[in-house]
Amino acid sequence: MPRSAYLFTPDDRVLVERRFGADSFETLGRVEAAPYLAERSRISRVFAFFRATDVRRITLRPPFDDTGRDTLSLLDPTTPILDGHDDPIGVTRLASGRVTCLTPREPGDTIVLRDLWTPTFRVVDGTQFAIETHDGEPIIIAFARAPLIIAPPIPRTLDEHLDTISPFVSSACRDAIVRAGDAARARAVEIHEGDTIDVLGLTWMPDDAERRFDLRGRTADYRSAPRPLRLVIADAPGTRIVIRRTGARLR
Repeated sequence: MPRSAYLFTPDDRVLVERRFGADSFETLGRVEAAPYLAERSRISRVFAFFRATDVRRITLRPPFDDTGRDTLSLLDPTTPILDGHDDPIGVTRLASGRVTCLTPREPGDTIVLRDLWTPTFRVVDGTQFAIETHDGEPIIIAFARAPLIIAPPIPRTLDEHLDTISPFVSSACRDAIVRAGDAARARAVEIHEGDTIDVLGLTWMPDDAERRFDLRGRTADYRSAPRPLRLVIADAPGTRIVIRRTGARLR
């Protein structure tokens, strides 16, 4: 599956989200309010007027703590569990399963998502994937915007993180990230093939999701399976997928 990268950088008091593909770039929009945004004050002295000015800027706060706890309560415990048979389309559901990669595979697909947080920028690198549920039914996890990931973090420098992601993402993002600064306190979370996860998102029909997320011809293994794919969990404008890692495979 092709990989995409998502870069979040501050612009005044909003957060700008950009997406990078292998040969494309687009600005997805501006995040003005979200649980992972906070304001910080900085006193700026304006000497021409001999006074101090309180300048407010946004800062990012990750949705996890050192133990991988959901610190922003992004996963609502009252959300209905995905049934897979009678769920209507376009509703929020929670599903659980084991991560498996889609075909055709590309180098690095065993890590389906990487997510680096600092107080002033965020970088996400990932690919669409699937989960195998308890009854063996595959569900595609498809995203057009960066998911929010809850997992125990890994301390990592900016250079270390950029070295782990694909060269096109690293070169496209590096200048913007360096300008944002504040990489000393970076923390990364990852989702690997074989991990068990909870996924919160919107239900989609496969045919509609294939057109929006470019899944056509990329899930042959599942199409030929005795139990065909019936559902996709995806995002939509204003709604992000939330993923919580509940168990890690042996690495």
